[in-house]
Amino acid sequence: MAFKIYFIILSIATLALCISAEYNSVNFSYIGPNGPDKWGNLSPNYAACSNGKIQSPVNLASTDIVLNNGLKSLDRNYVPTNATLVNNQINIGVHFEGKVGDININGKNYSLKQLHWHVPAEHWAHGRRHEAELHLVHLTEDNTGIAVIAALYNLGDPDPIISK
Repeated sequence: MAFKIYFIILSIATLALCISAEYNSVNFSYIGPNGPDKWGNLSPNYAACSNGKIQSPVNLASTDIVLNNGLKSLDRNYVPTNATLVNNQINIGVHFEGKVGDININGKNYSLKQLHWHVPAEHWAHGRRHEAELHLVHLTEDNTGIAVIAALYNLGDPDPIISK
């Protein structure tokens, strides 16, 4: 049941993103004259896009990936809670009203605060941009640590569970 609800939210979010794209006041894109190399100049709010290192989008190339066998498994514990679908102008997100759960990374807890989708995907994998990308944004209790889990989406056949 939770799986079906998750994909219903995803479908609504994707539709809302398509509808809201026309109202986006910041004219950025992932390619062309307003592509990533120009983001820092498009709005004062995006100045950090041209000041930092390893800025978005990142190409996750297999030649750059380093396997760390010391990492433990990613333990997650999410629970149902009320949420609000939000048009963030540059993406569609979900903000949670209560505690929705957390993940534990190497003994440290990170609480899920919000999630949002990018269409198309913000990042690249092996030189390919996927159709969509989900970010699950987690913070430590004191807000000094952040953990973002990203999931890349491919177009494909309809999901039989959602189609029921």
